[in-house]
Amino acid sequence: MKLRAALTVLTAAHTPSAGRELTHRRLESLLGRCDRRNDPRLVEQILTELKAPTLRQPRQVEAALGQAVPGPLCIIASMHQAVDGLKEELGRTNEVAQRVAIRPSSAPIVEAPKCPVV
Repeated sequence: MKLRAALTVLTAAHTPSAGRELTHRRLESLLGRCDRRNDPRLVEQILTELKAPTLRQPRQVEAALGQAVPGPLCIIASMHQAVDGLKEELGRTNEVAQRVAIRPSSAPIVEAPKCPVV
């Protein structure tokens, strides 16, 4: 869950200036969407880190970040959606297997070849 929260915050604050503009209420809302509990200390910590002077960059660098960062964030979000879909499908498959009393076998699918004793 922490990774999803980080992804959500980074998507909203993909440049240092966007991070500085993030409000307390907006950050709480973003974290709430990720099922993170309402933790005022966490919100303050994130806001403090996003407003750190060391994150400030020249205007051209911020513009480049604004162009470069959303692409990988979209890819990561798509990967999260694919994993969620896989989990959902596996859950449905498991439900069907339980209804028809199919149990996974503990035997290996393919037996390993026997090694000759030297």
